[in-house]
Amino acid sequence: MRIAAVAPLVTPLAEAQLGGAQAFVADLARALQARGHEVTLYCAEGSSVSGVRLRTVPVPAAVARALVMPGGLAADAV
Repeated sequence: MRIAAVAPLVTPLAEAQLGGAQAFVADLARALQARGHEVTLYCAEGSSVSGVRLRTVPVPAAVARALVMPGGLAADAV
């Protein structure tokens, strides 16, 4: 089965995640891949997850800050 998963674009995924949504989606993608599925993980630029096909998305710094701190995005920053 071909599966696409989308990670939160707040921060890049890394091999050792402490928890949260990023760790969950990385672990899920690896587990599905290990079961023989074709997994593509869409994630923030700079991410690294071994054994899974990544499609990275550039996230401007102003947008990333706004995702972490709602209301922090100025109208002219986008």
